[in-house]
Amino acid sequence: MAAIQAIRCYGIFLKQTKIVTDVELIRKVSDTENNLLQKSISKEILEAWPPIYFVTHILNKNGLEFVAVVIYGSPLRPHFSGSAYVRVGPETRDASEEEYDKLIAQRSSKVRALQKLVGKTVYWESHSPLAGNANGTVVDCNQFFVTIDGGTYQRCFPVDWITISFDPSNQRYCLIAKG
Repeated sequence: MAAIQAIRCYGIFLKQTKIVTDVELIRKVSDTENNLLQKSISKEILEAWPPIYFVTHILNKNGLEFVAVVIYGSPLRPHFSGSAYVRVGPETRDASEEEYDKLIAQRSSKVRALQKLVGKTVYWESHSPLAGNANGTVVDCNQFFVTIDGGTYQRCFPVDWITISFDPSNQRYCLIAKG
């Protein structure tokens, strides 16, 4: 059977699948080479982080068989050509999914600033439907919300609502939430 050993394709994205609109550099190869090509493609894609979901097909055009790879759209993008790594003490290790999400969230300067406040006491003030103010400890922050623990309560505010300020007389940060 004929197959493509190598292709360079130019495509467009239509919803969640890539549509190949031009294929070049086609030459006939054996079924064994075709299987090796599929394995090679799969191996490369499987090294990406976070995982990319895909399916391969053998298609036929003008009497030539070729490997088609369908890569579905991903809400987990961006993807990288390998694992994300984090330092833990003297070790470098693969990042967990939660650590990866925090790394991506740090691209936002506001999230990065709020994550530096984890474990610190802040004054918070809310002008949202649940208005109020108090001192509390920032216990978590991701790309969507910040969580503050006041001992007898916990409040979460969307990151988009937060303005970060500083109270020099009390030497603490102020988080103002306006919804």
